[in-house]
Parts: sequence; structure tokens; C-alpha cells
Amino acid sequence: MKLLMLFGSILVSACASTTSSTVAQSEYIPPAKRQLVDPDFKNGKLYMKREDWFHNFKVGAIPDFCSNPNAGFLASYQGIPSDCEKTVEQYMDYCVDKVINKKLPQVFTSVPQATIAGENVGLCTFSAYRASLKKANS
Repeated sequence: MKLLMLFGSILVSACASTTSSTVAQSEYIPPAKRQLVDPDFKNGKLYMKREDWFHNFKVGAIPDFCSNPNAGFLASYQGIPSDCEKTVEQYMDYCVDKVINKKLPQVFTSVPQATIAGENVGLCTFSAYRASLKKANS
């Protein structure tokens, strides 16, 4: 738990200088309309490329961030409800591309590994968004 809290505080510091990436509105496909990518199995072992895992993660996680009051994001979100999913996706992409890129495996080979990665992406997304609010309000 202490390691997770330390990781969170590092992310908040790292994300304080977040620059907003853009998702082109004409290209945006809501997560609920995206097709999931099936994992491969090699020698009886799960095998999924990072890009495919992240795609699948976003399909489930983005709507949860924007609709689940227990997820915590909704309590902090200050944007227009119809823009919530786009906003979350921008911060998730930022986290995976710029903050925790080197900490994520190139290939996922187990469900626990994918679960831990999802927790880290979720924590970073929430922390990056909160840091951007603090920066905007200061």
C-alpha cells in the first residue's frame, strides 16, 4: 500500500506539467462502440500486445470512469458530461505514452499482470486530471 501511495504521489508530481493531448473529434469513436481484441495463446499461455491490451482496457475503463460514482473520478470531473470519455481518454493516452510507458510490459502474459497495469493506468489518469485542475486553479 505504501508503494502504491508513493507511486501516486510521484505521478501527481510528474503530471503537474501535463500538456493536453487532443483526440480529433471527427475521429473519436466512443469506447462502447469499439470492438475488443481477442488475446492470443502461445503454448497455452496468454499473449497480448500492449497496444491490444490498452485498447481493450480503454473500452471498459473509460465508461466506468465517467459513469461509476464509486470510481471517484466523477466527484472531481468539472467538464461537460458529454465530453467526459474524451477527457479520460486524453489523460489515459498521456499516462501510457509519457508517464508510465517504461513500466508497462510490451506483451501481457497473465491476468494479474494486466490487472496491475490497469490499476497503474487508472491511478495515473486520475492523478493527471487532478493535477491539471490544481494547475488551472492556481
